Formats: sequence, structure tokens, C-alpha cells
Amino acid sequence: MNRFAFRVRLAALSAALVVAGAAPGVEIPLRAWEVPSSAVVALADLTGPGAFIPVTPCRIADTRAGFGFSGAYGPPAIGAGTSRTFDITASGCTGIPPNASAYSFNLTVTNTAGPGFLQAYPAGGSAGSSSAVNYSGAGQTIANAAIVPAGGGLGLGAITITAGVSTTDLIIDINGYFTNFVNSGAGFIISGSFGGNGAIGGFNFSNNNGSHGVGGGAAGTGRIFGVRGEIGPLGAAGSSGVYGIGPNTGRLTYGVLGESATTVNDAAGVLGRATGDFPSSFSNIASVAGVRGEGASRGVLGIAGPSGTGVRGISMNAAGNSLQSAGSLGLDTTYGVFASGNMGATGTKPFVDPHPYRAGMVIRYVALEGPEAGTYFRGRGVFVKGTAVIEVPESFRLVTDEEGLTVQVTPLGRAAAVGVTRLGLDSIAVESTRDGEFSYLVQGVRKTFKDWEVVVEGDEFRPESASSTIPGYLSERQKRSLIESGVYNEDGTVNAKTARRLGWDRVWAEQGTASTAR
Repeated sequence: MNRFAFRVRLAALSAALVVAGAAPGVEIPLRAWEVPSSAVVALADLTGPGAFIPVTPCRIADTRAGFGFSGAYGPPAIGAGTSRTFDITASGCTGIPPNASAYSFNLTVTNTAGPGFLQAYPAGGSAGSSSAVNYSGAGQTIANAAIVPAGGGLGLGAITITAGVSTTDLIIDINGYFTNFVNSGAGFIISGSFGGNGAIGGFNFSNNNGSHGVGGGAAGTGRIFGVRGEIGPLGAAGSSGVYGIGPNTGRLTYGVLGESATTVNDAAGVLGRATGDFPSSFSNIASVAGVRGEGASRGVLGIAGPSGTGVRGISMNAAGNSLQSAGSLGLDTTYGVFASGNMGATGTKPFVDPHPYRAGMVIRYVALEGPEAGTYFRGRGVFVKGTAVIEVPESFRLVTDEEGLTVQVTPLGRAAAVGVTRLGLDSIAVESTRDGEFSYLVQGVRKTFKDWEVVVEGDEFRPESASSTIPGYLSERQKRSLIESGVYNEDGTVNAKTARRLGWDRVWAEQGTASTAR
């Protein structure tokens, strides 16, 4: 037996149904049958262990004439020495996903023309030397259960049946499938090397609001996790503790959604840790992420109470204890949080330093805000014979648009009249009525965002359902603006008139989140 044939060995069961001389027109009922109790044993010849997912027993194919099947799943009988391929996922049986790795079948031969056998194997593979059903003479009906791997790799889901020696009709029934990608229940643990596939994966094909591929809940009082993913210290570049992709089919679409209702300190909806092999290998640090979110809707959504943190990112150097640039390690910069695109916030954007001599206190400075993506540089110069030149740094020149430059020049010491005689991104010439030192501030606008629009249509404050209430994390002035503009009522509920006028009610109806609004 070759290696591939052994790998796809059929797991045949001992309970076989034999009805000699069955009449061609007799109905053969769809029966339940036993599946091996250990998926690991049953699938030892497959590429890895998997979980068995039962489905309502269903008839895939029947090659007998007059029994309701046609095309690829119906007549004629399988001729001696010929093969037929059956696409299981495209059959009339429901509940069988494209990611199944193997199927649990009951294979029945009937109206046999003489002694022979059937072989069942993955489409595109080799028949090998194992048989699924053996029959010893003409006019027999024999059933046998078998586990057959899906053919052609993940997603194709087809099998091939070959009839040896003599012609026979075939009936294929299914009662479940195996998969390497589903967490089938509480306490299910799987470990091993899975290549590019996840150790645990969940696929949910439901259209119901709130459906999810993998759900984790924990109600303990200690340090608990609904879903916890960790990357080991030797994790390869691009590894993920928890990896989620949310297709952009509308609002409320998430790759990973984490909610934490507890008020315990350090509680987190999603906790992601990436412990790259910092001391010995710095080349992969940039690809390792604690939490990574990608998507046109929301990559990562973090919501926290007044004293909490929605998303917290910590950036460490090789020693694991410093938030500093890692340029010396082959990286330009490390970031606690990095956004590829715009970063929005309803509140301020402060930086925080510890107070140097008051324990428990911090100093918070807020980032400057304005209607443009401003750039600047500043410094000091000296007027000699009433003139001076301000050299423009190359970094400023590369990111700043030439139009809209402004310069402020302040003479130090006695008052003097100053002016700008030439303004450009290469250099700036200034004059003064007296010599002496001066300070300057040069400002501009990022050329990649010089057309930034301040007042635009946006959905940042659109209620997510008709039953939403005004967000508690907003400032009182922001709440008042939403009430005065008609988004919410005075009592904090959604304004139904505005929802109808702007079409929000239709969006909610499509998402299944519609309810009563006033």
C-alpha cells in the first residue's frame, strides 16, 4: 500500500447490512449509523486530528432510476472499472461547510451485477488498495460505514468512487463531517503544529445578528479570560495569539469583539500579548502584534468606562523595560499604538509624564488642535548687517506644501522692525532694522493632507441601533451638541424623526438591530 493510500485509509465499521437478492424497486431507508468514538483514532491517516460535527442524516446520491436523483448524483449505475466524482458541498444536503476535512458516510451497493468492490477516496487523489464495500455476487444489497477525506484540499469537498470488477448502483448517505477548524464544545483543547491554519477556528454561516465564529465566556472572580491567545517567545513573524477578520458587510462588523463588564482593575475585553524573541532576534519584532485589527469597519474597537482604557498598547525595547526608539536594533521606531490611516478621538489627545516630586500625580499636556494638518519648525538666528537666512530642514521640506507657509520672527533685546523678504521651502530670508539675535517659528501644512475638510458627513456619532442611548463617555458639551442637532432626545434616547430623515432606520432594519425609537 503506498503512503498516500494509507493516509486516506477508510475507517470501516463492523456493522454491515447485507440483504441478498433485494428487488431493484425496493426502497432502501436512510438509517442512522455509528461514528467512531475517537476522532483522533479515526482520522489518524489524515493530516491532523479534528472534531466530528453531526448533521441530520441526508442522502447525497442514488444512482438507481426512479428514486428522485439526477445529474451528477443520480443514474446511471457505476460501471465496472469506472469512477464517479461527487461534490459533497454542492449536493442537496445542507449544513456541510466547505472547510470539512473528511465525511462520515454510509455507502450502499445494490443491484450488483456480480462479485466486486467499491473504493472511496478524495477527488484528485489515488484510489490506493483499500476497499470501502465488498460484495460477493449478483443482486446483493450491502451497506458499510466509512470516513472519507475531502478531496482537492480545503474547500473543494469532493470524493471519487470507483467500482471494481462488476457494475453496481450506489447510494451515499451522510450523517456528519470532520474539521480541523472548529471548537466543538467547552473544554475542547487541541495542540500541535498546524502550519498556516489556526489551532482552533470557528466558522459560523448564520446571518443572525450577534452570531460569532468562536465564543468564549468566563464568570470567575480572578484573572479570567473569555478568549485568550498567547504567542510564545519563539513565535514566528506574523504569528497571532487571537486573529480575527471581519468582512466589511456593514456596521457592527468586528474581527475580534471583546467585552468586559467587570469593574475589577486591569479587566480587558481583549488582551493580546506578543512576546517576540527580543534578546536574540530583532528582525521579526515589527511583525509581532499583541492585538492586530484590520478592516474597513473597525480593526479594533475598545470601549472603557471613565477610569478604564479602551485599547492599551505597550512598546518595549530589547530589554523589555523602556519605551524608546529601537533604531539601533534595526528599527526606526517602536509604537504602543500605530494606525495606518487617520486616528480619531472624541476627546483630547494628551501625553502624560510622571510628576517628578509628587507621588501619585501626573502632568498632562494636550496635543495642539486646529483645522489643518499643520507642520512646523522653530529655532534661533542672528541678524548680521540687517539680514539673515533661515535654512529649512529637509524633513520639513519633504512633508510640507509650499503654499500656505507662514513665518514669525521675534527680535531678542531692543525692539526692531523685521520682515520676510523671501519665503520658500529651500530657505527663508529675513531683514531687521538692527543686528542681533532673534527667534523664529515657521509653520506649514502637510502636502498629503493640504485639502483636509473640517466639516464633513460622518457616522462617528450615529446611533448603532434604535434602542441606543447617548454615549456616557462623551463630555457634557458633546452630549448637548448631539441633543441640539437632533440625534438624541433630551432623555438620551434616539430621535426617531432624525433617524427616519437620514435613513438610519433602514440601516438598522438591514442589520437586525431595529427596535423602538422615539
